[in-house]
Amino acid sequence: MNTFVRDSENFEAWLNSNLFSDKTTLTRIFCLLDLCGGIDPKSGDFTEDALVKVLLEDIDPIVRHEAAFALYKLYNMGQIIGMRAMDALCDAACNDISTVARHEAAESLGFFDFPKPIQTLQTLLNDPNPDVVATAKISLERLSRL
Repeated sequence: MNTFVRDSENFEAWLNSNLFSDKTTLTRIFCLLDLCGGIDPKSGDFTEDALVKVLLEDIDPIVRHEAAFALYKLYNMGQIIGMRAMDALCDAACNDISTVARHEAAESLGFFDFPKPIQTLQTLLNDPNPDVVATAKISLERLSRL
């Protein structure tokens, strides 16, 4: 994303246009990856809410995967508060029908050092999918080193 769009008053319109319209999967993914470069701090709450909505409601599992990644990146950069992100990532890690989205949500939880993600990751150790279990183990190990 160019700095003009990121810092402009048109940011919300740009984000809505690229995430919630009839755009292609690739356009939505590029929008999410653009956000990983940083946002205007004044847009943090709006952006966090938009990404949570994508994570929990988008029809495409790869887009939901990228939304989980973007939430982690923005939280890790201190550009979103992250509490709504954390709750949504816990929900997605346990309940998304897509293994790839659940995996990325579990991996992203490894950066949220709070009791709820730890409890969620411990629950995922019993997940029927071995990839999700492996990711939960890695995330728990990462959290233990913080």
